[in-house]
Amino acid sequence: MISSTSNPRIKAFYKLKEPHERRKQGLCIIEGRDEISLAFNTGVYIQTIIFSSSRGGGTGGAKDRALMDELRTHPHGAGIEFIDVSFNVLSHLAYRCHPDSLLAVAHCPKPSLADFEHKLMQGAGHSIILLEGVEKPGNIGAALRSIDAAGLGGLLACSCWTDLANPNVICASKGSVFTLPVAECTSEAALSWVLEREYRIFALSPGIGEKYYNFGFFEAFNAITPGAPIRKAPNAAFVFGSEHDGLSPLWLEYAHVRLTIPMQGKVNSLNIAQAVTLVSYEIMRQKEFYTT
Repeated sequence: MISSTSNPRIKAFYKLKEPHERRKQGLCIIEGRDEISLAFNTGVYIQTIIFSSSRGGGTGGAKDRALMDELRTHPHGAGIEFIDVSFNVLSHLAYRCHPDSLLAVAHCPKPSLADFEHKLMQGAGHSIILLEGVEKPGNIGAALRSIDAAGLGGLLACSCWTDLANPNVICASKGSVFTLPVAECTSEAALSWVLEREYRIFALSPGIGEKYYNFGFFEAFNAITPGAPIRKAPNAAFVFGSEHDGLSPLWLEYAHVRLTIPMQGKVNSLNIAQAVTLVSYEIMRQKEFYTT
């Protein structure tokens, strides 16, 4: 058992909290049994499992041991290294204040726009979310969780300040960063991608445009009688800017429609993850009502 945070292996793992070190090593830390299981079952290569046998009691410990047994016996888990550490060492590496008793060190997925498109075509979602210039990784992760729950297609992180392998993105997304189509790119690359594929661009901006819940996403670009069923949902990209700066002029210029989330209080912006959740569930509601 490794019991010192000064151990060279532990120090190397700790560095993975920094984005430049994740890029350098090509590795990231996945925290939580559910997140590890989702990553493994979607093909993410897990190099090392760090666990604490000293905290193996209770239901949580039993579930952790069951997951480790599954990884050991799975054909794709044959090369995984298992390292036993003290709970103090595990807590040192973890992001959460109250972590499970295991972590994974895995190869960082680096999905390109081509990978994003390939995975998107395998799913059922026609609507995607684009986040531009978002600073906080927890907000990106929480947005991913809502995108997954509402059955949307995926997420493009455009010119964001953090990478999708950030441990807070992984934790806040509950592992959906591994299951959903995702990619990181510049705003210019994302705009080119959506325009080439004839996506309808909906720009979300405070105080500008129509209220999001009054706009018929699925009726607007189909020559049909209002209220009639639509058999194919159009490709739609909903673009959100950062809470501090909003959307860049690039997206506002090319948007087919500008939408707003009405606000009646004193503050001038919503938390970005909350904004994504509101719009995602309105998309889901309209899709269920208008499509067959």
